[in-house]
Amino acid sequence: MLRDCSVQRRHQKIIEEAPAPHLTEEVRRQLGEAAVRAARAVNYVGAGTVEFVMDAEQKFYFMEMNTRLQVEHPVSEMITETDLVEWQLRVAAGEPLPLTQDDLEIYGHSFEARVYAEDPDNEFMPGAGHLQHVLPPDDESYVRVETGIRQGDEVSVHYDPMIAKLVVWGEDRPTALARLISALQKYQIVGLSTNINFMLSLAQHPEFQLGNVHTEFIPQHYDTLFPHREVSHDQLCLAVVTVMSHRLNCRTHADAAFTSLNSLRINHEKQEVMKFKHGDKVITCAVTSHPDGTLTVTSGEQSSKLKGSVIAADLEGQRTTAVAEMEEQIIKCDSLYADNTVHLFTENGLLKLEVPPPAYETSESSAAARADSVAPMPGVIDKIFVQPGDTVEEGQQLIVMIAMKMEYIIRAPRAGVVDTVPYTVGTTVPKGARLVHLQEETDN
Repeated sequence: MLRDCSVQRRHQKIIEEAPAPHLTEEVRRQLGEAAVRAARAVNYVGAGTVEFVMDAEQKFYFMEMNTRLQVEHPVSEMITETDLVEWQLRVAAGEPLPLTQDDLEIYGHSFEARVYAEDPDNEFMPGAGHLQHVLPPDDESYVRVETGIRQGDEVSVHYDPMIAKLVVWGEDRPTALARLISALQKYQIVGLSTNINFMLSLAQHPEFQLGNVHTEFIPQHYDTLFPHREVSHDQLCLAVVTVMSHRLNCRTHADAAFTSLNSLRINHEKQEVMKFKHGDKVITCAVTSHPDGTLTVTSGEQSSKLKGSVIAADLEGQRTTAVAEMEEQIIKCDSLYADNTVHLFTENGLLKLEVPPPAYETSESSAAARADSVAPMPGVIDKIFVQPGDTVEEGQQLIVMIAMKMEYIIRAPRAGVVDTVPYTVGTTVPKGARLVHLQEETDN
């Protein structure tokens, strides 16, 4: 039961498949025999996984043996219709294997995508914290989600940030890959950055679809795996609908007294400029509210009059869909408004459009931001190199944090004098915690 785990980041697997693509039957046989010889050499009895590395000429070399099942064992189960966990327990209890090698047959193809709390756009930095919204794809005979995480749970700094294993099966590799793409498109997570968008980009890459995988796949195809995506006019319309619906739902809140006013005006219609931040870019559109409840959304040279709504898309009310009815078409996608951000779940993955707060709310905090070095994620303070009164240069090492078994160096955002160092070595700090505060630039 040979699997391929070639595509990796930070020397760790993120997607696996079985059977391994492009292997000849002779090489498969040789690999299987080599694995059996390795186990027999140490008189090993039990479930185990032997790993090999292979070059472009399909010459393989022993790497290691793990005396256990591995994370990706479900793809082997899917193509053989077996339960390897059960087998492992039965063998450990002294029972014989339920089937012999000759009894096993391979049916179709299977993929496993590891869904991680991490930021692929920031060198796959692991994340930790609260999962505000979690909605996996529906259970189907060919889709399997293995997870210990539910909506409202926390991803801890003390363990691997894997949220789930998304496993699919198909009659052949193209069918299985299409089902993987569909399942990733339906997987909704809000609260932490995940690798779902990246996995979608990977699964849709032409070379991956051909099975031309190797350990340097991500560096080789980096530019095409991380494409720059523009926000379309239709997506802006859906974002406007989501924001307007959120305001409507907040009308009973005291702090929404001015943002929830209806469109009734004397001699003119209500107009506003709505801004969304996508990455480093701020997108502006004009929104006109008409007395009949419709909206006109104008962005650039495009303008659309629409009737918008956000509706429950399932009986439990976990999925909500933004709908924009226009004269020429009806557009819709699942959406969620949380933490001043519109989350649109598109066919290309999650699109996040931040709604910037008013200038009066950010004027003071933005000025102070350059005086702080903050924690990029939850973690433990391992080393502190400065103390109050020290003079530091821009980029100088201030603190070392440990998170997810990795070391992160916190550097000075600018030159200055250290004002305070609130934490001590060994302290666990949350994401965004102020680790070192520099004196204000106007101070003498």
